[in-house]
Amino acid sequence: MEEVEALNLSNVVLISRKTYDELINREDDLGKVESMKWFMNQIDQKNPTTVKAKILYPYREELEAFVKYPKNLGQPWKFLKRPVQQWIENNPEKVLI
Repeated sequence: MEEVEALNLSNVVLISRKTYDELINREDDLGKVESMKWFMNQIDQKNPTTVKAKILYPYREELEAFVKYPKNLGQPWKFLKRPVQQWIENNPEKVLI
């Protein structure tokens, strides 16, 4: 007869399917790269020149870890989605222009 191993519930957490799906999707976003248009939508701004002058260049030292600044004219800006969202959430006074 086969021996059945007892289930140890001390390391088990029960969550809803919706919460599980949200966690999985959040994990997928970790390395996702977004555009300037996405960033402007996140901070509810329409003018990229203003966004650059009031946020991206003044806070460059803080943002360079997760924002790729273009080296040449015409190159796209790139934003790592999750860290940028966290920075916006943690620094609302810096994005309200």
